[in-house]
Amino acid sequence: VIINVEIRASPSQYQSKADLVFVIPVMIKSQPPQSGAHKANGPNPTAIAPSERNQLATIYVGSLDEKVTELILWELMVQVGPVKHVYIPHDRVTGQQYGYGFVEFVVESDAVYASKVMNMVRLYGKAIHVQPSTTASNQASGGADSKAKWNMDVGANLYISNLHPDV
Repeated sequence: VIINVEIRASPSQYQSKADLVFVIPVMIKSQPPQSGAHKANGPNPTAIAPSERNQLATIYVGSLDEKVTELILWELMVQVGPVKHVYIPHDRVTGQQYGYGFVEFVVESDAVYASKVMNMVRLYGKAIHVQPSTTASNQASGGADSKAKWNMDVGANLYISNLHPDV
């Protein structure tokens, strides 16, 4: 399965008159770890005990399209770093998604990097919102060392040349 991920830089960020759009095809070919989060019948929120989860390595992913599954979200986020657990909550009665999910990475720095790189990436035509999970934000604001981790610079520069002067 191939899905197109669209990265859009708005004019207000780069003082240009046109959006910069990059469409990256992502092929879903690998399988997520079968540690319990990905079952054929849907998510299993009790697969990883809450005491075993690393909240500083967890990000919140909002504005998900209804077509996004845990497998697709896992495959998208594994582009940033190794993913430990993916969870998209569903309504118990209707079975519909709430439109958000949580991704836990193996390393905390991957969660920081994902929150900076994957924010506002378009998935199925909708811009997803990626940020540290609420609990992780509260813990990160507690200490200077963990606060510095959330202020890490991405370190990527994009240079574009030979553009028309009006752009």
